[in-house]
Amino acid sequence: MFVMEQIKIGTYISERRKALGLRQADLGAKLSYSVQAISKMEKGQSSPAGALLPALCNALNITLEDLFARNEKPEKSNPVPPFDGLTFAQNVSFLRIREGISQYALAKALHISKRSVANYERGVSVPSFDVVEVYLKHYNLTPSALFNSTLAPKPAAHPSVAKRVIWGSFGALALAAIVVGATSPLWLKKNSDDYNRAYVPETSSSSSSSSNESSSSSSSSEVVTITPFEE
Repeated sequence: MFVMEQIKIGTYISERRKALGLRQADLGAKLSYSVQAISKMEKGQSSPAGALLPALCNALNITLEDLFARNEKPEKSNPVPPFDGLTFAQNVSFLRIREGISQYALAKALHISKRSVANYERGVSVPSFDVVEVYLKHYNLTPSALFNSTLAPKPAAHPSVAKRVIWGSFGALALAAIVVGATSPLWLKKNSDDYNRAYVPETSSSSSSSSNESSSSSSSSEVVTITPFEE
């Protein structure tokens, strides 16, 4: 199956190159490929690398959709964005997880090895044109969606650090106000007691001390007469 697809896409690339008046050397210069590599690609002896497809489309003045559909009459379009390996790896990983199947099950469905699936999802390697085409058919996706879109949903936005600091400060102030309000009667009472002890005379203790002093003085003023023993 893959060999037939390589021949078809190679023929399409060759025809599109000739329609633009480009030599194999010209196309190779645009892609940083040798003439031999372009020749093998056009003969179907090799498949274009997935990472090369955006640059190949720009060199042939077509879209990714034109390339995968082998559109013989493409319209002039905007440049295709450069290949983003991280986005591509995240997309193929997300698609499999969303489907709820293992890497082994996906590899079996796509007729490729489990190691290849794992490497694609880790960004270690990129599938060739024919494998990308199998991915697109399996998930019913357009090439632009797979290459240029972020398929995984964005995580929920979290408050910024500044907002968290501000709200945390408000919370701390509110807590401090509650604590002060709850404990203020205690320290007000303590201050009042301290004031009374310092500045209010203690009448009862003064009176008792006066009476003690008078009693001690009276007892000290008493004269004890000692009479000798009478025989």
